[in-house]
Amino acid sequence: MPAGTLDAFMKKRPFLMALLTLGAIFLLFVVLTLLLSRCGRDFQGLPLGERIGVIEIEGMLTESEETVTQLLSFRDDTSIKAVILRVNSPGGAVAPSQEIHDEVARLAAVKPVVASMASVAASGGTMSASLRIAYWPTPAPSPEVSG
Repeated sequence: MPAGTLDAFMKKRPFLMALLTLGAIFLLFVVLTLLLSRCGRDFQGLPLGERIGVIEIEGMLTESEETVTQLLSFRDDTSIKAVILRVNSPGGAVAPSQEIHDEVARLAAVKPVVASMASVAASGGTMSASLRIAYWPTPAPSPEVSG
């Protein structure tokens, strides 16, 4: 299409050109969103301000690699100012529990760490959070008294 024809089209149909421009911008936004969502679960958004990291320790402790990686990431991330450990674990193997415990101790030396206990927090699960400044247990339901 020659340049003169495009100019004539833009002058004759400004609403259509505005609509096409907005459509192109929207399409670009959708493509960028899809690309960023494919970055993996490690993508934590844009670092806007201070944040609190949450690490969930769930189930039997049979391996520690994922939790230790999260702890290291939160320790090195300057936008994360504190970390909450959410423990819902009956414990597990000694080595993973010890590795998590040691990494939590290193993290607690540089940032505040708070442990939040869920319905099960025993053995290695409790040990992982044993160095914390504050514990926040989930309140147990009180038994109803019938009279």
